[in-house]
Amino acid sequence: TIMGGWRAAGVAFLSVCLLPTASAFTVTSPRWRPSSLTTTTITNTRAGAASGGGGELPPAPELWAVEAGEMVKLDDELLFAVSEILMPERQKFAFWALYAWARRADEIVDGPESVGEDPAVITAQLDDFAATFDKLVAGEPTSDPLDQALAWVLRDYSMARGPFDDMLDGMRMDVVKARYQNFEELERYCYCVAGTVGLMALPVLGVVKGQESEASRCAKDLGIGIQLVNIVRDVGFDASTLDRIYLPQDDMAVTGATDADFAQGIEPSAATRETIKRVSLKAREYLERGRDGIPYLPMAAVLPVLAIANLFEGIVDALEARGYDSLNAKVKVPTPRKLKLVADAAVATASEQARRWRRDHPRWPLN
Repeated sequence: TIMGGWRAAGVAFLSVCLLPTASAFTVTSPRWRPSSLTTTTITNTRAGAASGGGGELPPAPELWAVEAGEMVKLDDELLFAVSEILMPERQKFAFWALYAWARRADEIVDGPESVGEDPAVITAQLDDFAATFDKLVAGEPTSDPLDQALAWVLRDYSMARGPFDDMLDGMRMDVVKARYQNFEELERYCYCVAGTVGLMALPVLGVVKGQESEASRCAKDLGIGIQLVNIVRDVGFDASTLDRIYLPQDDMAVTGATDADFAQGIEPSAATRETIKRVSLKAREYLERGRDGIPYLPMAAVLPVLAIANLFEGIVDALEARGYDSLNAKVKVPTPRKLKLVADAAVATASEQARRWRRDHPRWPLN
């Protein structure tokens, strides 16, 4: 689903260690549902800021952050903790607003009310959701606090609308498409549902001036890699519960696997394991491409991005260790291993900071 990319956006060390103290929000319902909130009008005083934002804050955080917090914690508690502790306030609000938009769209496609629903009805609901987004882009007023928050992000961070439209296209794929013939088709899907997340995140994180194109490419690749990890991690669930097999049919033809080989409750065959392995190797490749974007990011964004890449590659490591079996039990990375992966990210961050210092001080004697 779409939300794997946004869950990834906040996974890091402090979320593992400090979650009990990181959040003031309590989840009381089995799934997120919008509540009745007081509305607040946005005032923008500096639209079009190059990076980091500059206008007024979105509606008072207590009005909509509780909503976003619940959405995040129901999907993965790590995201909220990391954003609460590691991100500057404005970045935190922006990520929550973006997450809320994606989460509400995801509910249309994969929420409980979509089960058994006519695909035409779901598509029509997505079209209505897209029409609301069009109004936000056009600057039309809205009484919904979460929409107000997104409108603030779109204006204050000069967001391009392309990634949002592409993400909705990815959701439409999940409505009408349950199989992917080749990796090219799968790559397009992964870009739409997760590569777009990287492109949305860039204006919030900031980019080194003049490196926007390279940064965008790496951000897109990191998102694709994250979604590929989600796919190989959830093979059994997707096949048995959603009747979706994202693994390319061409790969299955090479290994000799069939749709029936990916159901939960059976012992994975050699063909099943090999098919999952092939996509897992692709995931590693795209995560590494994502790491190539580190030189184009501001230092404040380096640690979270490296931590994300490391932790998701850690899932692939865990999957490899169990022989590429993701049919019958969730692939988990032990907490000590997570801490090691984030520590590695911290070391790499220090190394990158030192590299930049030496670059900016070429005459320093120790160079």
